[in-house]
Amino acid sequence: MNQAVYRKNEILRSSLAETMQLNHVQLALEAVRELGEPTEFPVPSDVDFLAFNALQNARREGYFHAIRAFETLAKPLSNAPLTKDLMPSLVDD
Repeated sequence: MNQAVYRKNEILRSSLAETMQLNHVQLALEAVRELGEPTEFPVPSDVDFLAFNALQNARREGYFHAIRAFETLAKPLSNAPLTKDLMPSLVDD
């Protein structure tokens, strides 16, 4: 099931939204966010510094991407604005 189908299903979406508001779920999400926070530790001596940092940043972004994905699934699907909505003076009626 893709995210658009999930978000169109009001029962699934609203159930997830309610679940996301529960105290224990908020605490769990906070713990996952904390795992994604930068922490200082020495780079292993046999590893390229830039490659190591790139990998750590990609890992960190993965945590935040997962959290944003859950938060997005709990929101109603909205229609993207049309060109005429964004720039009405440039579109002929």
